[in-house]
Amino acid sequence: MKKLHLLFIFISIFFFSVAAPSLICTTIVSISDTDEFLLDLSLMAISATAAFIAIAAKQNDD
Repeated sequence: MKKLHLLFIFISIFFFSVAAPSLICTTIVSISDTDEFLLDLSLMAISATAAFIAIAAKQNDD
């Protein structure tokens, strides 16, 4: 079960590291391009949700 928690943490960190710089670049370069902005925002929401699930599972495991 601990390997599953590590997998959740790894996936959330990966998505966050990919989505955050992309979101910042999209915001700086073009605010009018809302489709890409919403896609990056949804990726960040998914990564945050995965991180919260991993943290909650870790706390319940302890």
